Amino acid sequence: MFSFVFHTTKSKAYIAPFESILIRLACTHKLQFAIQFEKKIPTSKYSFIVCGVQQAILDFSDAISRELPLSLYFVFDTVLPIENPPKHFFAHPPKRSTKESMPSVVQINDFIATYTSSNMRLFSKIYTKLFLSHKNQNKKSNQSLPKKSLYTSPHKLPSLISNLINALKNHDSILLHTPRGSLCLNTQTKSEKVLFWDMQTIQTFTRVDSVQLSVLASFEKPSMKLCVKDVFRKELLKDNCVEIICMLAFDPMLMLLGSLAKQEGIEYVFVHKSKNYSQKSLEIGYSLTYALPKQQLLVCSKEGTLIENRKSKHTLQAIIKHHYPQELRESSSNENLLDSGQTTTSKRIKEHQLSYSKQMLTCYLSTKYPSALWTYDGTSFAKLLEVSFSTDVNAMLTRLEKYYKGADRLIANYKKHFGTETLNFISESSRVSTNIVDMFGIIAKVLGYCDKSAPLSQGVQTILSNAKLCLLDKGPRIDYKLIKNDQGVLSLDYPKILRSCMSFALAGVEKAILCYGILDSLGEFLGNFVRDMEQNYAIKQIFLCGDMLTHKIFFDKILLYLPRDITLILPQDGWIDSSL
Repeated sequence: MFSFVFHTTKSKAYIAPFESILIRLACTHKLQFAIQFEKKIPTSKYSFIVCGVQQAILDFSDAISRELPLSLYFVFDTVLPIENPPKHFFAHPPKRSTKESMPSVVQINDFIATYTSSNMRLFSKIYTKLFLSHKNQNKKSNQSLPKKSLYTSPHKLPSLISNLINALKNHDSILLHTPRGSLCLNTQTKSEKVLFWDMQTIQTFTRVDSVQLSVLASFEKPSMKLCVKDVFRKELLKDNCVEIICMLAFDPMLMLLGSLAKQEGIEYVFVHKSKNYSQKSLEIGYSLTYALPKQQLLVCSKEGTLIENRKSKHTLQAIIKHHYPQELRESSSNENLLDSGQTTTSKRIKEHQLSYSKQMLTCYLSTKYPSALWTYDGTSFAKLLEVSFSTDVNAMLTRLEKYYKGADRLIANYKKHFGTETLNFISESSRVSTNIVDMFGIIAKVLGYCDKSAPLSQGVQTILSNAKLCLLDKGPRIDYKLIKNDQGVLSLDYPKILRSCMSFALAGVEKAILCYGILDSLGEFLGNFVRDMEQNYAIKQIFLCGDMLTHKIFFDKILLYLPRDITLILPQDGWIDSSL
């Protein structure tokens, strides 16, 4: 008797499709089985226990490796022998599992292979799990009528697929009503979303690593922003774009369509909203008997850490409170740990230690909202870093030239090299920014990466976009230094950041490499800041949030520089930033 142990970060309902495959395989190999689910936060334990002859269990294990789809949230852990068997075993599928019929990896491959080889007998068995329908259009009222059955025989499917392929070859749009909503597809009109038919094609056109590729190919079939290879940028990208949202076919019908489209030289299609659909185009719909997970836009680090690029309708304070660890909540209410018989000095030391042990450090960087490096103890917030600087470029250059040693020579050489007009800016009404990321906009203007009159947000996007074009894995070290005022308040030395960038630009560092260094160095600064807080105040919990994490370079770098012995908390369920 053995237990096949999986772990999952989702609810028990989420794993029903996987469970259906496990049950089917257990029944196929004539094994009795039992199921246990231990709900825990953040990772729950799922055990599928089988009982039978040893060879049947080995065959069952081998079948799992072939047929169970790779999942992001349902992951195999280990196999353990069981000494104390559960009370209830099944020899046949429970009634509740018969509704789920997710095809296995082997079945999907057969689904495509049998179609292309015209072996309709086996294909018919797979096809019964797919129902095609047609959405009629009322010409008088221009309203959609209810869906009705269009095809009931698999022998009619080839003509349908042929019509779809011909429409794409003629650069017409096709509208597919899929389990994940309506997709308008064509091969000509560029879009930020691109559907690739297989992993090999994604590797051909984009700069994707093996970890990202495995995530895209999982059962969940999420989407992900990827940079396009230089040689294909004109073919795939809209103006001023450097990346696209990449998708893989997420259901058997799309996989079949893609397999046949590739044979006709169609390697990808652009995905548009259904409102862009032309009434002259082919429109079909279909449904599945198993539930597909909702579409997710994920960001994946080099090490495989995932976060969802989705914002919540909550304030920053609510987001922080939502992620405050349960164990810290419990310690916050456990004030009776202090011994009343201790001396006053000893009490103060313990009170001091206890107050820091309850702290969670929050690092929030957003392209839209004020930055925040705060602590939260379950009841109140405390600011660690003051973020405030003037966005008047002339004012910052004047301050740099007046108060920083050698800056006057730097500015003179900069004007001599790039032209006197380079640093002539129209004075603006002084606006104080509370967002560190706005500094990117000032840098972009001074370095000439964007127009002098452009809004800061455009300059920020220029820095981010150019950083993504860098092919190196390390950039120049930009000076993100802390300064302390007379009241002991910490802040960043913003003119020094600008001086550092100007020095590297004057030295001839390429735009993409310098922009990469700006993000790389910011990640290093924040990692060092967290390390100082850990060493000086024993703060062991760090919560990262803000839409800057959706930019893979910054996400990779801040994870790289964080202390390894700190507890990292990342946004859950799309709470990465506020959409208010």
